[in-house]
Amino acid sequence: MNRAPTDKGPKSRNHDLRDQVALIVLMITGPTLLSTYVFAVWCLTANMHLTNSFPWSAGPLSNWMIWLCLALLLNVVAKNLHKAKQMRWLKVGLGS
Repeated sequence: MNRAPTDKGPKSRNHDLRDQVALIVLMITGPTLLSTYVFAVWCLTANMHLTNSFPWSAGPLSNWMIWLCLALLLNVVAKNLHKAKQMRWLKVGLGS
């Protein structure tokens, strides 16, 4: 009775590295999204003179709409990454 080796070679290690990188990216998206939304609100309140200062007083980062669009874009990317990761886990669970 011969058994196949459990190590699948470099392809398996590359697949594991990809999964680890995807997991790390998914873990940091939450704090990144939160801070981007906070910057959008902070910039808006600075433009309304409700807060004293904002780190970027001039340039494209001084516009609250840029921060909001960036936050929404990051939110879409994070959802797509999460959906892709769930689909990969589903495929692995089915044995594909």
